[in-house]
Amino acid sequence: MSVTWNTASETVFTEVTGTFTFLDDNVRAAYIDWDDGISNNKEKANFQWYTTPTATSSVSLSHTYTATGTYQPIVQTVNSDGFVSNYIGSKSPTNVDISPYTSGTSVVTSISITDGQGTGLLRTENKTVKSGIDNSIFDVEGPRHIYAQLPPIMASSSLSGMTFKYEMDLGVTYSMVTGSGYEEGAASVQDMITVEGTLSGGASGNASGTVNIMETCQVAGQGDTTSGMALVNQVLSVKYKNPKRLTDNFDLLNDMNKVKIFIVASSSVDGFMHPISYVSPGAPIKKVEDRERNVTLDFTQSRALASNVGIKQYRYDLGKLWFNPSYQWDVTGNYFNDNTVVTGSLHNASYTFSPNPYGYGRLFTSGATPGDDAIPYASGSFNPSAPWATGMRDPAYLGTDLDTNTFALDDFGRFPDQYHLARMSVQPSSAANLSSSQVSSIADNKPLIFRINPQGEGDTPEARTKADKQLRYGEYTSGSWYNGSGNRIHLENIVGNASPDYKDLSAANYYGGVGVIREKLLLLFDKKTNKLFFNISPYAASWVDKDAFTRNKFSILYLSVENPNTLKQKAIWKPLKYKNTTDISREFYDTGNTKYVEQKASYSKSGYLDFDMPSDWSAISMNNLCGGRFKDTTSTGPSSPVTNDFELVVSGQAAAVNDMGSPYGKSWNLSGSDVAAAIASGALTESDIGAYKYTFTIYADGVGGTGPTVGNTYWVASGADNGYNESTPALTLMYGDVTGSFTKPTTANAINGVLRRINVYDVVDGMSKVIPTSGSVGSVLFDSTTPERYWPVDYEQMAEDGTFPNTFVQSSGGTAFDNWSGSAKYPLKIVMKPAVEPEYVELWDIFDANNAYSTIIKEEDDSAYNLNSMSITSDISYSRAGEYYQAITRKGKVYIVRTGLKMESISFQTIATGDESAANAFTAYGAHSSLYGHLHTLRRLQSEDVRVYWDEIQKDGTYVRFWGLITAIDETHGAEGPKAIRNASFVMDIESIALLDTAGELMTDIFPLGGIVDDKDFT
Repeated sequence: MSVTWNTASETVFTEVTGTFTFLDDNVRAAYIDWDDGISNNKEKANFQWYTTPTATSSVSLSHTYTATGTYQPIVQTVNSDGFVSNYIGSKSPTNVDISPYTSGTSVVTSISITDGQGTGLLRTENKTVKSGIDNSIFDVEGPRHIYAQLPPIMASSSLSGMTFKYEMDLGVTYSMVTGSGYEEGAASVQDMITVEGTLSGGASGNASGTVNIMETCQVAGQGDTTSGMALVNQVLSVKYKNPKRLTDNFDLLNDMNKVKIFIVASSSVDGFMHPISYVSPGAPIKKVEDRERNVTLDFTQSRALASNVGIKQYRYDLGKLWFNPSYQWDVTGNYFNDNTVVTGSLHNASYTFSPNPYGYGRLFTSGATPGDDAIPYASGSFNPSAPWATGMRDPAYLGTDLDTNTFALDDFGRFPDQYHLARMSVQPSSAANLSSSQVSSIADNKPLIFRINPQGEGDTPEARTKADKQLRYGEYTSGSWYNGSGNRIHLENIVGNASPDYKDLSAANYYGGVGVIREKLLLLFDKKTNKLFFNISPYAASWVDKDAFTRNKFSILYLSVENPNTLKQKAIWKPLKYKNTTDISREFYDTGNTKYVEQKASYSKSGYLDFDMPSDWSAISMNNLCGGRFKDTTSTGPSSPVTNDFELVVSGQAAAVNDMGSPYGKSWNLSGSDVAAAIASGALTESDIGAYKYTFTIYADGVGGTGPTVGNTYWVASGADNGYNESTPALTLMYGDVTGSFTKPTTANAINGVLRRINVYDVVDGMSKVIPTSGSVGSVLFDSTTPERYWPVDYEQMAEDGTFPNTFVQSSGGTAFDNWSGSAKYPLKIVMKPAVEPEYVELWDIFDANNAYSTIIKEEDDSAYNLNSMSITSDISYSRAGEYYQAITRKGKVYIVRTGLKMESISFQTIATGDESAANAFTAYGAHSSLYGHLHTLRRLQSEDVRVYWDEIQKDGTYVRFWGLITAIDETHGAEGPKAIRNASFVMDIESIALLDTAGELMTDIFPLGGIVDDKDFT
């Protein structure tokens, strides 16, 4: 007996087939032990019985192995007479535990089963976390200097005279070298200390700038620190000690909503300052152990493909780009490298607001000379060289707007939600290295990415017709895939309709109409997706402006293909409605139009785009879009060409020449009954053929078929009209003003050629289908006499080498779309609409976020809004009560045990005044500082679930601070007329409390309500 396989080796979970050849031809049943059970014993073997209605001498059976190894099946047969054979195999009898067993009389070829690609699965404990304390820089670089900074968010006038006190619990490392600062390599000791210090708002609006904490602070209970001998190895907690401003000025109190005190650390890796944490009046305390400020990345559900293979290593991306110097992910080929390799299956992470450490715009380099497009004076980072970081705020400096826009806040003083895409991959123990085929993929839907801008920003013919010859064209597949400051998708200097650079086909200035000139990103995916993640530097352009604006309002379209792979194929871009979390929004008080306007700055921070998966989203290749002939040089030989699904052989007679006038130029007709028959065979109509949808390539011209026009390609069109006339019947073919052998065939010559459907211009749109009549290529001058005429598609290439290249929107000899040539991709287009030119977006990566190995983490700024910055005109009421456990025994004994404090809500009352009938009612009574403006803000606080706080003064001059949410607002509008007072009451449900002393400094920690700790600390 023998067993042979359809393959010598295969991966697990792939079906294999073995052919079993028996010694006799009367086998009616066979027992097959596939050798992948626990043992060959029947009770533990993985076996099957095969029966056949007629006797046989061989059988082919299929099996799927789930574990790696080398396998040799064992067989037992039953013949037509009912006799049962021994168990037969090629394994040594000492390696089997079944009998009776015979070996040596059979040849059972072994099959090798190897492991396949593992599966990475990422789960998180929290998908929404509060901004916390990010100590990762210390984990990697060791002890560092830390600093305190006040970003340029508050107005200089509001900073004046202010003192900001902080307190921190720190893990520190002391150098044991006296008087010479911290010495690397010398003996050192570790300790945990509590330090206190201050920052100053300055007397004239200038601030303290960057303050080295360990060189300026005081150690609680000890006095000054040791002159730089100590470095910080961990920040355990940060407290803004005096978060209350003692003033009745509502404007100053409102400005306090914008205060952020950042703690930053210097990096030895890149020399920049990187944020560790920040505190604010509305969130004055942050602790490293707070579970709401941490996320656990859980890799435990990842697995190897084979059932008997374990996990060797994990690699991950925390979603911090390269902005944080620690745990920076990067890739080798299509896999994560060892920058973030771990063996444990759990990884804790925390996040804080992090801008580009270089400063926004410093890396823009797409000008003619590298660095031309870099934004001058760009800062927006924590580096000490930033003017604001040195304390200079007043007078204003050139980088002010850039800095403030980087730290853009919403209307309530919060950083908008920051999003992070965490990803992971798994390396099974079967994988020899990080790029072995068994490592789980992170590139399964890696998009090709192109920046396409419409034709017209150059003077050559190629600048009108070739996408890869446009001024700002670029392929950024690699730029998006790799991590680092030198890898990104270049979206600087985005222009729109008003660009003076655009020229029409006659080289005259062209501004177009609304929506005509739009740059776009073309994304090509291997699979459909419905969620994309964008890694973007935080920056909201024009955020400091008080006027209305719309920034980066981009559109998304997907490609749908009708009648695919036919002569009637039609490619259509369809718009997508999508959720955009890269937006930053605020309300604009538009006094000119007497309305409130929500303004959005899109693509202003990292986030995702989410949309419903289109059912008609189509995959297509460049070859398909180019009539099945992309980069296939047109043959000038066969008179009977072999056609594909997009082509139709058409024969006829060269007929009348027509002059369409300017700008279309001349055409010639291909007519005759054979033309009608061919068109009918393709079921095409006049409207199907239309204008400039099809090309016609001549394969045979005149007697012998070797006339001078063989190989020439023309657009099928009649000027601007349809290129087929059913009544004549005739195809009209445009040749403009071309002369010589590239013009038209001799009238009455017999012509044989191919009609071909071309869709590429509908997908890579903005490129001209015809050649302009100015400029030159080689010896060919593109400058015809008036009236100017359009020359045929790719005529300049035909003029150079005598053949038609079939590249259309790609330059001949170029490689721009080669990776898309034969592979069908799902195209997605992002159309960029800058409202102000030039526009800039620091876009680093675009990833498919619809997979199991990634998860999106939302980082929230939990800074609460100060209700004391609003006029509360009437009584405030709240109650205190205990939470008790109550029980009674059978004998009537009562137990009452206090378990905590119950304080459910605070009730407020206020009013709004104004004259509704006044002509200037909106401007007179609608401002934020007015009573009605405060009521308008209260409505937004309630509807948008904004966390708020209230400081309630006590009779001893101290304060109780309550945090919570406004859960209800009741309004009563009196009937006394247009000047009637509007009464409003609202309820704030309380979630936590703290005590402040008479100077507005915290006396206690922040405590959630409920539990004994509240009973102990609240008085």
